[in-house]
Amino acid sequence: MTVRKHMTGSPITVTAGASLSECAQILHRERIRHLPVVTEKGALFGLLTDFDVFLRGQMVDDEAFRPYDPSATWLQAHHLCRRVDVTVGPDDALLDGLLRLLGTRQDIVVVIEHDRVVGVLCEHDVVGIAAAMDCEMSWPLRPQGYRLLTVDRDDPAIRARHMMANERIRHLIVLDQGQLHSVLSFRDVAIEGTLSESQGAGFVGPRHAEFGQPGIPVCEAARRMSVGKIGCLPLVNSQGVPIDIVTRTDVIRAVVRVLESAVPGERYDWGRTDEP
Repeated sequence: MTVRKHMTGSPITVTAGASLSECAQILHRERIRHLPVVTEKGALFGLLTDFDVFLRGQMVDDEAFRPYDPSATWLQAHHLCRRVDVTVGPDDALLDGLLRLLGTRQDIVVVIEHDRVVGVLCEHDVVGIAAAMDCEMSWPLRPQGYRLLTVDRDDPAIRARHMMANERIRHLIVLDQGQLHSVLSFRDVAIEGTLSESQGAGFVGPRHAEFGQPGIPVCEAARRMSVGKIGCLPLVNSQGVPIDIVTRTDVIRAVVRVLESAVPGERYDWGRTDEP
């Protein structure tokens, strides 16, 4: 199984000289989280994420980006992008690419052929792979002592944005009297529009959340995430209280385990960490 079969081909890229506003507009319009940054000749220069852009400003409508600091308007993609830790070739083994990805904090693999960016393998692509798998493997709960990061529905949405920025996480569970209310994404609080000081976290973005129960099979969790185009799946107990969360990184680990089961040799440690 190769990367080429499952990657997203011809990804949207920006040149190193693209302005902060231009990058923000592309991320917002295309509803993507990453922009490979390339040179004028098409060679990979770095990787820009929505965090890098939207921690510096916010969309005020569908076209306009307003930096929090007016002096930031001079920033360009090459000032903000990060070094790419993981690249693969389109004919490399999918398993090798995913194992390398899990060894970094990067959440996307850039695919290079003849020194040019020809594709990306993102977490959404891997969720699609898991959704099509036929396996009964279920999720082990995270270690004892793990605590979900949550906010109350009446907590300020701006506070939730700060939490996500500080922890560099993309989703927060929103509670209503201790029970699952909704899931707030970084897009909801940082990309889709301005927030007022009075807005509560439960009144921004979706008013409900897809969820599962502990023991849900990997394939079913991935299907719900893929169909709903969501980045995580809260797991709740019989009282509706969230006790764990399935993230796209968890799905990558599950796919790795399934792929390794068909390959002799060392196995990846499936044990879930206390970090979602």
